[in-house]
Amino acid sequence: MYQKYLAEGEKIILELIDLKPYLIDQLYALPEFLERQEGKLIAAGIHYFPVAGKDLERISNLKTPQNAIAVIRMQDETAMICQGSELKKVIYLDEVRDPGNLGTIIRSADWFGWDLLVLSNECVDPYNPKVVQASMGSLFRLPVIQSGLQQFLDEATLSFVIYSAEMDGASVYETELAFPMLLIMGNESHGVKVMMDHARVSKVSIPRYNGQTESLNVAIACSVMMAEINRRSYG
Repeated sequence: MYQKYLAEGEKIILELIDLKPYLIDQLYALPEFLERQEGKLIAAGIHYFPVAGKDLERISNLKTPQNAIAVIRMQDETAMICQGSELKKVIYLDEVRDPGNLGTIIRSADWFGWDLLVLSNECVDPYNPKVVQASMGSLFRLPVIQSGLQQFLDEATLSFVIYSAEMDGASVYETELAFPMLLIMGNESHGVKVMMDHARVSKVSIPRYNGQTESLNVAIACSVMMAEINRRSYG
């Protein structure tokens, strides 16, 4: 309703002040934080309020509250769907529900320079406090939208080459890759569930060298996939 969410911690907040200060609606912080950063806050035009430690604990979503909490305006990234010519590498997450995993994937996608992260409507809220914390500021840099897969493909201006990460897929190290690419990663327990025209989809996997290990964590698998795709696309 309000299109706002909370971000906590000095590192995340200072990064946002340097990157996109206009997204900060209000800032609540301990007096010592405000004393150290007052010049930067004034220069950025941020509305800030000193609060006592006990009050910060009441506001915080963390077990160990940090010294500052910001109310952040959500970014509208829906225009990214239409900017097809600028999208080379896109990830689609299918029902990823663990906030720690999503936050880590956002951070990895930012690290590897991917263009867009699309979340299925069944994914965890990207503005969940645990997601925001785990992304460590990458949520402010990486465009993230929520959309059904077919809706995204229908509205995008490009025809993506689609790869789906599945246990029975061909090795990603041996698969010929093409761009613009849409990489589908599935949920923590059930893998990819989204229904698609499989004639358009190439299944890929990360080879398993120990037959006793059932699967990889989705955030780790996503990072491995992105690293290999980057290595191949950039030479």
